Amino acid sequence: MGQLESYAVRPVVATCPIHQSPVSVEFRLTKDGYDLYLCGECNHLFVHPAPTDEALRALYTFAQGYHCPDSQAPKEKMIGGVPKRFVDALRAIENARGPGSILDVGCSTGRFLEAARVRGWAALGVEMNAESAELARRGGHEVITGTIDSLDPRKRQFDAVHIAEVIEHVREPKEMLASAQRLLKPGGVLYLTTPNSDAFFARSTWMLYRLFRIPWSHATPPHHLHQFSTASLARLLTDCGFNPLSFTYVAPNLRYEIGQTGVIPTFRTALRDGISAHLLASAVKFAMTVSMYPALYAANWIKSARSQDCCLQCLARAS
Repeated sequence: MGQLESYAVRPVVATCPIHQSPVSVEFRLTKDGYDLYLCGECNHLFVHPAPTDEALRALYTFAQGYHCPDSQAPKEKMIGGVPKRFVDALRAIENARGPGSILDVGCSTGRFLEAARVRGWAALGVEMNAESAELARRGGHEVITGTIDSLDPRKRQFDAVHIAEVIEHVREPKEMLASAQRLLKPGGVLYLTTPNSDAFFARSTWMLYRLFRIPWSHATPPHHLHQFSTASLARLLTDCGFNPLSFTYVAPNLRYEIGQTGVIPTFRTALRDGISAHLLASAVKFAMTVSMYPALYAANWIKSARSQDCCLQCLARAS
């Protein structure tokens, strides 16, 4: 991503989307032209003001490199040709509720739908990107182009809802979870994953930014509008009619984290423009990133054995 601007104290102009209150909300930083605020009560980090719905629809297209077939996605661990994270999600869901009907929110090109179908689920996907949705349909999957609000709970309900790496992208996460709750049958389960702002790696790399102005990898606006903590997600789930059953955590992907810091693109820009002062600053930040990020990544493996890690996974049951 791009540059980060200096940390500074600003008047509070934002309301925490979890508590619907500006109490203890403070400005945190500006990244890529977007202001991020932190709630001191639940440690929820969010963009304010958020991009418009029209801007977000334009962002999630193949033209912008979003999930297009030739995009460079981080490598994943696979089980039988299926991403391990999908297998883990389905196993967790099945431990709470056996195979039945499942909705995948933000299904992209349908890889989770295929994994669910193989395991005996009747799967439906909903995807905002029309191009991704069409690819999923070509793979034989039932997919609706739109958002979770495109579904009418009076006409169709599900035994399970899967929302993986999606809730941080939406303007109103509370509305998304309220819709998921309405679409679930009594006792249905929700499986949700999202980055964790309380993780050791996220907090320690934040300090690199505070001390040395090394771009912070954790926040990536305008794609990620929210960075949840376990506390903020638990409160949001409860407010939306869910009973959280379990929270689990997964380690970060170092290559992904370094690639999102903005240091390498900044360094390349300085080289192209031939600006010596920017080149020197970028070179120093680049050297610190490639040395300190791996060191913190290694420390994370020790720390995460006793605490939360970077990817937050939650299983919850509809009340």
